[in-house]
Amino acid sequence: MIKYISLIVLSIAFFGCEDAFQQVIEIDIPEHEEKLVTYCILDDIQDTFHIDVYHSAGILDAKFDKIEDASISFSADGVDLQNSVVFDSTYYFSDQGGHWDQELMEWIQDTSYGGSYVLPYFDIEKQNIEIKIKQGKFPDATASSVVPPRPSISKVEYSGIIDTVNETNGSVKVWFEDIKPDFFYIFAITKEGLMYNDEFGETSLSIESRDPRFHMQYLYDNLGFPNQFLLFEGKDFDEKFTKRFNFRDWSQSHTDDKYFVKLITLSEDVYNYLNTIIVYDEAEGNPFAEPVVIPTNFDNGYGIFGVTRTVKKEF
Repeated sequence: MIKYISLIVLSIAFFGCEDAFQQVIEIDIPEHEEKLVTYCILDDIQDTFHIDVYHSAGILDAKFDKIEDASISFSADGVDLQNSVVFDSTYYFSDQGGHWDQELMEWIQDTSYGGSYVLPYFDIEKQNIEIKIKQGKFPDATASSVVPPRPSISKVEYSGIIDTVNETNGSVKVWFEDIKPDFFYIFAITKEGLMYNDEFGETSLSIESRDPRFHMQYLYDNLGFPNQFLLFEGKDFDEKFTKRFNFRDWSQSHTDDKYFVKLITLSEDVYNYLNTIIVYDEAEGNPFAEPVVIPTNFDNGYGIFGVTRTVKKEF
């Protein structure tokens, strides 16, 4: 009997004090100030440059859209470089460098993914380039980027086979030159006409190195870079060095396929941005991962502006 009385007393005490353990705290979420959001990386091997411009959205906002009437200009040392920027609503950028099939294009035009600003190639042989984006509803967004030096590949040697299931297995020996200690590099193997072959956006090509200074990376977002590549820092190597890499192409290979090695120099801003995007992709869906903050180098805006220099050599 004493046990039951004790339980009743404890229950009354607990539930009677329940309100004492609850507290409602009102949080004032600051109103979001919309700003322009830009993705623009100029590459010196493209015939045209492509720029995506959106506006930012608050955490409770349903969506954000592309901006189709922005004014975009470039300058170097106060001198205008190129201002003939137009919005192409039918353009979707891929690292294959062109438009995709009509069915996909029609789908893209019905979503916020369709369209990009297009401007003719202009000389980026400068030390520093500035971009300014204007649209009346938002503050002017500005950014600048150091133009990295062009890398060089003097020689490529290939050895390998096409096996019985038409997969290419081999290795390439590459002679690198003009590697600078203050910059970062992407090295990849690409194939003419290569498209994505699975739901994760990976291509059929893989490349690897036993040298731990080369970091294998996968980039699932289509940002104009190879999906799978090796990332390395110039300070880890001499200005000239030679390395051998293993690679595999498990698509249907043919003896007339054209393969290329590609070496891309990145400025520090672009390097940090890509690294963060990779970490962000890896953290997605992981409840134990730390929050990932995507860096921006824009004033009065968000996004990334940068310049890359690329050398591409067939083997």
